[in-house]
Amino acid sequence: MSDSYAPGAAGSGNNPMMMRTSRMLAYLWAAPATALGFLFALIALRGGQAAIVDGVVEVHGPLVQWYAAASLWALMRGGDFYLDNVFEQAAANEGVGLEEHFVHALVISAGS
Repeated sequence: MSDSYAPGAAGSGNNPMMMRTSRMLAYLWAAPATALGFLFALIALRGGQAAIVDGVVEVHGPLVQWYAAASLWALMRGGDFYLDNVFEQAAANEGVGLEEHFVHALVISAGS
């Protein structure tokens, strides 16, 4: 193995320009999923809280708990946690707003 790949060797990460470029590429790579996550977090914050912990946005609230419970229920019934989630099914079938989506999903869940 070449010495240039050893930790601390020139060119292995000590170059500030290379480090900035690598970090920027990592942020660009994660940007689409991050934007979607932030959108979900904003919706889920109704009646909830958010905090940044170790650089991660953590969201807690009733909508997050209901969505997680619906995903767990789908898995326990042998389904897919996303495709068989009553909230996702209601949104796909109805194309309704968030409030109607939430109430409609609960009605579907209670009737199953």
